[in-house]
Amino acid sequence: MNNEERVRLFTDELEIFSSYKTEKGVRCLNYDETAKALDILGYRKTIWHKVVDGDLPKDCQEVRFISDTGHHHNGVYCKEPNAFYHDTDIKYNIDEVIAWIELPKYEE
Repeated sequence: MNNEERVRLFTDELEIFSSYKTEKGVRCLNYDETAKALDILGYRKTIWHKVVDGDLPKDCQEVRFISDTGHHHNGVYCKEPNAFYHDTDIKYNIDEVIAWIELPKYEE
């Protein structure tokens, strides 16, 4: 399936599975309910987790993270010693990481 076909399919499914609500007399898209319906179909919202909120990955989980210098890295989070490691084994302490996201899995 090429990108144009994917966009067409997404648009069709968005219309079919959208949920609406009325706010202040105006009919509008209910984003939360629509996102849940699309998630069931396999569409996924990108969610960045903030480290300062204490939202950390599972031990030894592969992630993409943003360092306090603003650079993006692929690596692994290790519960002990509570740090992120870049693929080249460079250690980033918890206070040097802003946010992280799970790496998506390849699916055909």
